[in-house]
Amino acid sequence: MSCFFNLRKLSVLLVSMFADLFDFVSDWLFYFDLVLSEDGLVFGPHEALTIKMTFVFCIIGSVTFVVEIIFNFIEYDKDNNTVEVVSEFVTFTTLLIEDLPQIAINVHIAMCREEATNTIQIVKASAAMFEVLIKLAFVWIKYAIKKRQGGREADKIRKGLTISTSAILVTIFALCATVFVLTINFQKSRIDFESDGLSDEETNKYLQGVGIFMSLNTSHLQIPNMGDNQWMRLVDLQEVTRLSDSSAGVVLSYMFTTLPIVYIWVRNHSTSAVNTVSCYRQESTVIHKISTQNCSDVFSVTANSTNVSLKFTYIPPNRQQPLGDIHSNVQVHLNKCTEEVQPDIVSLKYFQVKPEIIGHMTLTSTVNGDQYRYYNVPEDLLSVREVWKTGKLRCDNTGREGPKMDTKLSLSCLP
Repeated sequence: MSCFFNLRKLSVLLVSMFADLFDFVSDWLFYFDLVLSEDGLVFGPHEALTIKMTFVFCIIGSVTFVVEIIFNFIEYDKDNNTVEVVSEFVTFTTLLIEDLPQIAINVHIAMCREEATNTIQIVKASAAMFEVLIKLAFVWIKYAIKKRQGGREADKIRKGLTISTSAILVTIFALCATVFVLTINFQKSRIDFESDGLSDEETNKYLQGVGIFMSLNTSHLQIPNMGDNQWMRLVDLQEVTRLSDSSAGVVLSYMFTTLPIVYIWVRNHSTSAVNTVSCYRQESTVIHKISTQNCSDVFSVTANSTNVSLKFTYIPPNRQQPLGDIHSNVQVHLNKCTEEVQPDIVSLKYFQVKPEIIGHMTLTSTVNGDQYRYYNVPEDLLSVREVWKTGKLRCDNTGREGPKMDTKLSLSCLP
């Protein structure tokens, strides 16, 4: 009988230690997963407050982990009612000040980013659920055993502690189940735990209709200056993200002549054959679309021209960037590529064209289509801060508002 009693106590010790260790490791994995998240499309780094709070609760969890292990060994070594009550109180305190806040943070993140299946979040929720089931079983088993042994006062204390601990455990279990439902997303036709990114359907939710736009802000007399709220459309995000060779990227050139009459020639250099995207003639505030041949003739005899060369590449999704990222490089040259200008005069941003605006061209057209104009903010374009609301809670997105400048991308002046 004594041998069976010792074997039971040893089993309780080992299972408790394993559950505590599993939870301890998952806490720190979860923290480092938050710290390592990077800027990207839609999703960026987690809020500083979330990371700090997670770190604090990890430290608290590390201390309580050691304390619980010590009391588990004391409880195994000594069959003492006071030690058991103190041990149960330590368990209750740990759940209240460490496990419950940690899983609450996990739920908040899942509610804001439920589209991206995150293995670390699932591991954290699994560890907490496993710990809940183990502790819930042990708490009630211990209570039932001690109740049979008698002791009315001790029974009252233990009963109150058992009920309070059970209530917290059930709450934690419910929160863990919420994380599971949100992160695994059972509405998907197939759940891919190995995938670092989002499905096409989820990607379309954010990227469809969003494009990269450019504005020129300069005091240089030769370079056409655009108003603070004026933008030109460059390319749709999905044209960049769906390239068969993402490293090759999309390469564009925008050429401008000087005042008083400004010609704008937009070309795509992504393939071996250079394609004209559009060509415009601007006189004062009136802009008309003209033929490619007219543009070619004008720029072939014009020395004073501005050439803006741009390249966009797509970084595929990874664990730190669920939607990947778009990198860009920009070069500005004057006088047929003979003089280079600092590219900081070029601003690049993501916008979505409003539904009522014609938005598939470099410039938008008037209602009758005979004249064109620059896109204006906020009349024509929506900021991605408004468009990209993430998760069930529709949280503010944390990604960048434009591509990441990467001067390492190979790019030269495109005359």
